[in-house]
Amino acid sequence: MIRFRIIYQNSNIEAPEGRFDIGRSLECHLVLDDPSVSRVHATIIREKDQLLLEDRGSRNGCTLNGNQVSGVVRLQDGDMVGIGHQRIRIAAFRDSARAATSTLGLVACRNCGVWGAMGDDFCGQCGHPFQDSGRPTDTAQLEMEPEHMKIGHLPTEETINSGDMLAGLAKKALSKNKPDDALKLTQKMMEGIEGAKESSREAAEVELEKVANLLIDIAIHSSEPERISQLFVFFTQIRRLLPRKSVERLYSIARGTGYRTSSELHQYIACLADLSGTFSPGEKFIYRRIEGLASLCN
Repeated sequence: MIRFRIIYQNSNIEAPEGRFDIGRSLECHLVLDDPSVSRVHATIIREKDQLLLEDRGSRNGCTLNGNQVSGVVRLQDGDMVGIGHQRIRIAAFRDSARAATSTLGLVACRNCGVWGAMGDDFCGQCGHPFQDSGRPTDTAQLEMEPEHMKIGHLPTEETINSGDMLAGLAKKALSKNKPDDALKLTQKMMEGIEGAKESSREAAEVELEKVANLLIDIAIHSSEPERISQLFVFFTQIRRLLPRKSVERLYSIARGTGYRTSSELHQYIACLADLSGTFSPGEKFIYRRIEGLASLCN
């Protein structure tokens, strides 16, 4: 049996049997916050072993692999659907004899296929128990060569971007008021960044910003402002400047949360002082802003 997944940003959803509406309306199964998207823009229809895309008379239409489409068209593995300014990828894979697969502490629900965190008791999507979903699998076993992504040789598992997936799961945990679960997932992202550092590969700025914002969100959701110090501990360990947007966010929320200057913040400032001789003018500005946090939060 062929199964299909609808992949959009951090969402990785198994296509349900029947109709799956996409648009700006909150009544849609997948809601896209994009003014170029109609209220009910398109519908993905799953009928046994085939997946169809139907344009719902949208204002801007739909594209399939860059080509404008109208009416109903068939979707295949690897197709890229354009809806407004958004892009949705379709993945197809053959049903595996193994009920669930996992990677980097993630496990797929055997009932609905949605990814969750190892250690969770129940799937956040359908409520199915996770306790017998299997042990984590080495990520190398899940990596697929490009030729494996073609119809006719479908993989039994799809490759996922573990950083994006962990960030998505952490945000989902926060939305359910589970800051401790969100922290565990964020710490896995931090371990990945530290591993890249040790291998002399610089962590991407976007990944650092995700981690910084998640740690700030965790402090806010838990109503424990002292957790912000975890942010300074991590960036001291990797000896990197905080992303500028994260620094400005700290300025906007620090007083409101009640955060007070900590030894962790002072240690981070001392770490940056050692590095400051190599900073560019823009980096020196960020460094001075971080120094200013100590005075702001006294």
